Amino acid sequence: MLFFTFLDTIVRMKLHRHTHNSLLSWKNNPHRGPLLLIGARQVGKTTFLRQWASENSKSIFEINFWKERDDSPIKKIFASYRDAKKILSALELHFEKKIDIENDILLLDEIQECPVAYESFKSFKEDLPQLKILSTGSYLQLFF
Repeated sequence: MLFFTFLDTIVRMKLHRHTHNSLLSWKNNPHRGPLLLIGARQVGKTTFLRQWASENSKSIFEINFWKERDDSPIKKIFASYRDAKKILSALELHFEKKIDIENDILLLDEIQECPVAYESFKSFKEDLPQLKILSTGSYLQLFF
């Protein structure tokens, strides 16, 4: 059992380093789109992205769609607008703070709980590629 634990730690370290380097490449790509990390629930996707974002951005604006009701103001923002710039303006009003598209990160957790937010990715990629959007999803394979 001790060997397995040690081996598991080595595998996790290599995976962490590989994922960290992939995220840096994504961050430095001027033509990037929103990044989606898919996996089972409760395996550390959000924790990993939150930690990485705190080391690689000025501020993090986080939305957990799992905790939002269907009629919540944040879900209404994504349902009301299809344009990334309008969504960004509405999010700034919601957070009561300007989002710096060059230096901040928008973290959208459990995006499968708000399909219209996922649909907005195309507009963000085309109209606001400067904004770094990290997202997590569980059970998204069911949508494809």
